[in-house]
Amino acid sequence: MKRRLASVLIGLFLTGWAVGAAGQNDPAATMNELSAVLASACANQPTLTLAADGTIVRKDRNGATMTFKLQDIGAIAIDAPDAEANVLLRCRDDKPCVQWSASAGGAATPGKLVVFSVSPPAVGEQVAKLFKDLQAAVTSAAKK
Repeated sequence: MKRRLASVLIGLFLTGWAVGAAGQNDPAATMNELSAVLASACANQPTLTLAADGTIVRKDRNGATMTFKLQDIGAIAIDAPDAEANVLLRCRDDKPCVQWSASAGGAATPGKLVVFSVSPPAVGEQVAKLFKDLQAAVTSAAKK
């Protein structure tokens, strides 16, 4: 009985690991998970879309839009104040890589940073990891 239970648990573990590893290489699956987390935890409730070339378009509920390429992001960090965490996506070499407009169709302004404010603060780690996984998956797909 113990041997059978151990075999079942090992099988479940290996299946879960394989599914998780496959999801890390699939930009669409990672993007879906990231979008779901941001929809429930991010203050601006952004909608994200991912193009095949790694470009992300972020549309906030207030109409603001940000466009950036994951390959242009140099650092993904977390600033965690008491009430929320801020996931910071900084452009490589401190050069502008983000196009921001206050409303759809408005004039775009270049920027060097994208911020996702999430609550509770513990979600910040998850969001940062998902962005890193997404960046790795997109970079991997571009090399193929």
